[in-house]
Amino acid sequence: MLGIVLLQGIAAASIVGFLLHHHHRQDESVWGALVSPALGALGLIGGLALMIDNYSTLTGTSAAWVNALPWAPPAAAMIGAFVAGRSRITGAEEADRVEVTTSHTAKAPMPE
Repeated sequence: MLGIVLLQGIAAASIVGFLLHHHHRQDESVWGALVSPALGALGLIGGLALMIDNYSTLTGTSAAWVNALPWAPPAAAMIGAFVAGRSRITGAEEADRVEVTTSHTAKAPMPE
């Protein structure tokens, strides 16, 4: 549920960002194009903050592991970004890796 609210808030904010960079058409009102999506994004992000702050009330438990669950996706994303950043290889390393792989592959005889 928290992820859905977060994605909706990001989508509302991206509408505002898109329309600011790509000037909205003259037939669109400023209210419909900018103000209402901005208010929606603020409301969703504010609601998300309240949900995280009151997560123990939402879940109905005071167990620490349950109340730590909202922090699992951001932690997993940070760990994934760290691992991906550390495992980047250059084009030359990739070429060497492909060359080694192809040179060790046995070629099957062609049938006659």
